[in-house]
Amino acid sequence: MRRFDVGGGGTGTDQTLLTKHKGVCSKYLEKNFDSFFSKYSVLLQSNNYVVKRQSLKLLGEMLMNRNYYGMMIKYVTSADHLKCILGVLRSNTKAVQIEAFHGMCDRQPHSAQHTTGLY
Repeated sequence: MRRFDVGGGGTGTDQTLLTKHKGVCSKYLEKNFDSFFSKYSVLLQSNNYVVKRQSLKLLGEMLMNRNYYGMMIKYVTSADHLKCILGVLRSNTKAVQIEAFHGMCDRQPHSAQHTTGLY
């Protein structure tokens, strides 16, 4: 039970920081994108259901927010991050699969438009 408390509490703190202080956090994430998301992908691949689900939810919230637009473009155009999300889509839990699906699919047209100029 102690492991759950540590994982759940850390994710809640991350969520508060990233959703309440968007301006500061978006600047930080653009400068430290690779180091932050190399660690964040560990949360997305966690065996702990709650940690994985909350991490996916927070990622989805960040990708939807205009303050994180630059970060969103980097994230959705990265092959490594796509592989991570595809791995999460193989989860045995439908709720995790749905969260991962919505986290990426809702953002793909925006990134394709921005990077290829097709739209």
